[in-house]
Amino acid sequence: MSIDHDDFYDDLYNDDPSFQEDDPGILKRIPLKIKLASLALISVLGYSMLGSTFASNLQLGTGRVEYGQGITQTLACDTSVTITPYASFANASGASAAYKLTTLKVSDIGAGCWGKDLVLRVYDSTTATPLTLYQTGGSTNYDYVRVFDDNGVFNLQSAGLVASDITQITDGFQVNLYNSAATSSVAQALATRAYKISLESVNHDSALTLVNLPSGSMDFGSGGAGIFYDSNPAFVLGTGDFTVEAWAKIPTNTGLGFTFYDAGGNINSSGGFAFWIEAGSLKIRRNYGTADISVSLDNSAGFRSAWHHFAATRNNGLGKFQIFVDGTLLVQGDTSSANVSVSDPVVGQLRNYAGYDLRGEIRNLRVVKGSALYSGTTLNTAYFTPPTTPLSNVSGTVLLLLAQNSGNATYDSSDNHWSPGLASTVVAPQTPQYVSGFPRPAYKAP
Repeated sequence: MSIDHDDFYDDLYNDDPSFQEDDPGILKRIPLKIKLASLALISVLGYSMLGSTFASNLQLGTGRVEYGQGITQTLACDTSVTITPYASFANASGASAAYKLTTLKVSDIGAGCWGKDLVLRVYDSTTATPLTLYQTGGSTNYDYVRVFDDNGVFNLQSAGLVASDITQITDGFQVNLYNSAATSSVAQALATRAYKISLESVNHDSALTLVNLPSGSMDFGSGGAGIFYDSNPAFVLGTGDFTVEAWAKIPTNTGLGFTFYDAGGNINSSGGFAFWIEAGSLKIRRNYGTADISVSLDNSAGFRSAWHHFAATRNNGLGKFQIFVDGTLLVQGDTSSANVSVSDPVVGQLRNYAGYDLRGEIRNLRVVKGSALYSGTTLNTAYFTPPTTPLSNVSGTVLLLLAQNSGNATYDSSDNHWSPGLASTVVAPQTPQYVSGFPRPAYKAP
């Protein structure tokens, strides 16, 4: 296959997905639709400036195709599904600049696949190990895309991607493997290595996190409720980086305190850590005897009756504990001499001080060990936009309460799947209740 020199430069940056019948340039001249087990790649062949060329053909199972040709194979739930991959040029310094596999479109999916999960993987020409397709948060790699076919509505599962990365199309979906979200994703698979693709249908796994499913909330009632966990070494946050964050709607009064997360033990003893509101101030207490990290919070009824994103991080690179509200850095303090050694956390209450209970609502509470997911250096500066889709199960996630299950509001969507301990005080009538919808807040400074 050859490409005219002039046409090459005309079409160089026109290889993004298009849903029009007549695509320009290369898209018009090369048919890309292939059946189930085949793969077509939008590419520029023989791009000498990159020092490499794309594979001359692609394969799935026993079927092999040249560009523009198609093979039909049978999936367990459908006899004819169309897969269309797309490549985009990733501009970067040195050898990092290359064409990457950035988008996968799957269409012509019939009703036979309703209720199934569809799993996509891509392979090179020499090994049986799937290629890493994308990386999220700078550390978590994914070598598959898993999508739930909910009666023709398609939903990413445990993907590390965000809701906008999957697009519904007629009888199918399109998934982008990169984004610029707060926890960003970067495409990893070189287009030159993509040789074959597999698509399989498997039974739906309801335990996996659904990216597009709105979260509910856990309503802690008028007082006394908390989600208690039995002691486990996995909960120890130690001396490394970590993040504790939650969406919360706090009561309008300024009583004793409203706790988001207590790492356990007695907060007034060594080894403890807690993130809560007390007497109108948002604070971190760690290493009892060290001054609290505290900032006055907007105590107006308008602020307290709305949903807001609260985050506490330990960032040893900066040497700081930091508190963010709706993405704005409000206060920070020294991280030295703070070993969080306790291992029996509580959500919504201080373990040994029942008066410091939330009495409000929480959704999307996430505890991540090993990473300060948010950072900044200048107070009262906005550093990120809080995600308005359910938080992902990123690398290092210890606890993830999304309130997506109306029958089990405290279901833990981390890989640990913790259940509240037997000593939990989350009992009727204070049992957290599921409430639909998702907040879109804006922080108002005090």
